[in-house]
Order: sequence, then structure tokens, then C-alpha cells
Amino acid sequence: EIADTLAEQAGKETFITSMNQKAAELGLLNTGFVNATGLDPVPADGPINHSTVYDIYKLAKYISEDRPDILYITTQKEFSLFDLNKNLTGVIKNTDKLLEEQNIPFNVIGGKTGETDLAKQNLIIISEAPCGGKIFSVVLGSQNRFEDMKTLLQYINTSYGWDCLNL
Repeated sequence: EIADTLAEQAGKETFITSMNQKAAELGLLNTGFVNATGLDPVPADGPINHSTVYDIYKLAKYISEDRPDILYITTQKEFSLFDLNKNLTGVIKNTDKLLEEQNIPFNVIGGKTGETDLAKQNLIIISEAPCGGKIFSVVLGSQNRFEDMKTLLQYINTSYGWDCLNL
């Protein structure tokens, strides 16, 4: 049992190291992982996963360009996970309320929600720009991430002159 526990812990540490290495490769200069779940530490005064709006944008841009399969998964209400032997291991249920929202001005093509006591509510949305391209919108530390994101997307829509003919 002790050997299994030590092997499991070594596997977790290796995975976290790989996450931090990938973050460095992607130029995420202000991002660091201390666990693979993104959850607050136990005890609560321990080191935390951290990032910035700019780093989250860079990660989302990488995913949208280099890993569109991941982006696709983020738009599904539910997604079945299978292991390497094609055995069902679980079903992910999406909590992003904006996927089917009618009162936002852009078509959402991907996103990720998150919430912990320390980080509060967080959300990134990738949407299609009216004249082509993508809009990356990030909300961190929110009390109501979905309403804040709707407000941000509506502001983007009304504050920018979408003159597609002159591009």
C-alpha cells in the first residue's frame, strides 16, 4: 500500500512538473501549477495555482490554433471520456451557461469556467468576431462570471466599429 501511495504521488508530481514545463514552453510567464486539479490548497494557506489574464489568453490562443479538439470539447453540454482501451471512464458536464445564451452578440466557439473560494469565479470565452477571426475574453475574480462576461461581450460589440467591408 505504501509503495502504491508513493508511486501515485510520484505520478502526480511528474504530471505537475510537465504542466509547468508546458506553461514555460508556451511563454506563460506568470503561471504556475502546484496541483493538477486547480482546486484551492489544503490547508488553505499553502501555495496556489496562479495565472494572469494575459497568460490565460495565450493558453486559449494556443488551444484554439494547435488543439482544436480541446476547444471542441469545451462547447459540448456533455462529453464522454474513454481510456486508451476505449473503456468509458466518465462523462464531463459543461457548466458554461453562455453556450446557449441568446443575449450575447457573438457565437461562442469555446471556453472554460472555474471557481474556487480563493480565486472566486473565472471564465474565458472564445467567440467568433463578426468580420472573421476570434475574440478572447477573460473574467477573473468575479462574483458573477456569466453576467460579467455578457457585459464584457456586449461592450466589445458596441464599442468597436465592425466595418467588415473595409478590412
